Amino acid sequence: MKAKNTIWLFCIAIFAFISLNASVSKKDREIYNSSIDLSKYPNSSAIVLYDYTKIVISKDMSYRKTRRVVTKVLNYKGKKESSEKRIYFDGRYEDVSIDRSITAKKVNNKYKIIPTDKNAIRILDAPNEAGFMDYAVHKMEVVAFSNVEEGNIVDLTYSIGNDRKHPFSEKVFFGYKEPIFKMHYEIILPRSMNIKFNKVKGVKFSDKIVGNKRVLTWDAKELPQIIKEGNMPERDLIVPTLYYSIYSGWNQFKDNLLEQYNENITITPKVKSLVNNIVSKDDDGMKKVEKTAEYIARRIANKNVKSLEDFTISPVDEIISSGYAASFDRIALFLSMMKAEGLDGYPVAVGPELLYWDNEKEFVQTKDFTKIIAMVKINGKEYYVDPSNEFYPIGYTGDENRIGMAIKPGEVKFTPIINKEKFQNREMVNYTIGISKNGTAKISEQHTYWGNEAVKMRSKYKYMTPVQKMQDYQKILGNISENVVPISESLSIDLSYPVKISYKYSYTNFAMKEGSFVYFDIPSYLIPFRLNKPPQKRQYPFVSSVNDDILYDIKINYPVSLKSVIIPPDVNLKGDVFDVHRTVQMGKGELIVKDEVIKKYGIVKKLDYKTFYGKIMKLSHPKYYKVLLKKKKFLGIF
Repeated sequence: MKAKNTIWLFCIAIFAFISLNASVSKKDREIYNSSIDLSKYPNSSAIVLYDYTKIVISKDMSYRKTRRVVTKVLNYKGKKESSEKRIYFDGRYEDVSIDRSITAKKVNNKYKIIPTDKNAIRILDAPNEAGFMDYAVHKMEVVAFSNVEEGNIVDLTYSIGNDRKHPFSEKVFFGYKEPIFKMHYEIILPRSMNIKFNKVKGVKFSDKIVGNKRVLTWDAKELPQIIKEGNMPERDLIVPTLYYSIYSGWNQFKDNLLEQYNENITITPKVKSLVNNIVSKDDDGMKKVEKTAEYIARRIANKNVKSLEDFTISPVDEIISSGYAASFDRIALFLSMMKAEGLDGYPVAVGPELLYWDNEKEFVQTKDFTKIIAMVKINGKEYYVDPSNEFYPIGYTGDENRIGMAIKPGEVKFTPIINKEKFQNREMVNYTIGISKNGTAKISEQHTYWGNEAVKMRSKYKYMTPVQKMQDYQKILGNISENVVPISESLSIDLSYPVKISYKYSYTNFAMKEGSFVYFDIPSYLIPFRLNKPPQKRQYPFVSSVNDDILYDIKINYPVSLKSVIIPPDVNLKGDVFDVHRTVQMGKGELIVKDEVIKKYGIVKKLDYKTFYGKIMKLSHPKYYKVLLKKKKFLGIF
């Protein structure tokens, strides 16, 4: 009996051993047991042990992409993030196959495999396309892993087949928000197929011919973890990045779009009727463009679709009937209406920011062209027109500092999108301040806005009710000080171009008195950027993403019974992405301060950040804002 029990227990042990190691190959065990120094990643909630991609491209440009991602959960946050994986695909011409989906738990140095419940795998609409109407074409397959705990491994292998048979481009990042221990990327394509790709620094590359196939592979280990910080660049500039494309060149991409626009920029009876209802025969060219752009902005709902490759351009009559459109369809309608009004124009595809363009241009990264605007000729001059926002003046675009590609016949032409001076981002603040003997100041403020700031103010105030405007006025004054009371009954608002907003108020204790001294702060802000990390903690280059110019013109009158002791110094500070200038003039009972704070589009390298940081923080010193006056002798009291 005892021998039988021993045999029975031995069989149970063998069965348990087999079940613990079932479906765990030698390669899997090597991946799961990867030796990683987690002290290098103190901010990580999970680590990707293995990131594998293989894409097999056919002669007709259809392809199947196989992905395997093996992730080790490190803590509770990682458990929440890794318990579910989403696989996005285009429901029109892509299919998804889940090949393997398991949770691996380590028990006594062996792995217990728990397959994902197939009933827990579901297909849903992509949430980021909610409200996209006919443009909502993407789905997501959601895989929920079973019994995931800290220390477990989730292992997912799936493939996506694409039967569109159309050129495409990809961007592959060798770095992620969680560290990647090992990454493999592989492309198998016909030997005769054209492909453009770059050299990736720090990544092992192989290019082999196998029969009538070409096999390209990229392998890397211990890839950096990307930790977010303010004003950081896109991933392209901070981790090794592979760009590849099977387009023959930019002309192929441009000509595909041009062919569609040639077919759809047309004057139909609906377009003609619409134009007749919107513009007048007496309107000049500029007025016609303004009315047409405003009509489309207000009446054709904007769907923020960022792919120019995934859709064909809709016929203009369909756009008018549906009442909604993405940027590429809106421009087809806009240019059709321009044609009916006797004005010439052409589409402009909006691409990546200029900072990244040099890296991408040679490798035909078409996916970074995400929007279409128009260029229209009025009285011999060309103007950008973006009918996505009714508050955009003609000639202004919110896509400044990006690359533009003209969609017209001939060789492809790229031009940086830069707003002309009239439409550049600028704010001028005029202060007139009168300080009384008791330290109370009567202050008049006028703010004048150009460019993006003007757009913001127009969109903010155009449809505000009088009550809302009064509430906003009270909020503005409350943000200045609790010692402020209004003088003007309400905000004075002029929403023409440039936008002007002005108001007056009384400021108790604007100037403070201590003995025979009086002091107050100049209401100006010289610091161009808020830097929340000192140089020793900064990990990445610093990006200034806009061109901005803020000017302060401050005139302060104070009692002549006071003389100056300390006044702010003049400033003439220049950097790669900013300039700060100040001039100070002191007269009898008068102080005039003129400031200009310029932010310039560009990047500060990590090696230069310490100097940059020092220059900026220097401007926070009180000496740049404090004014100290003293009572003159024998001239009465303040």
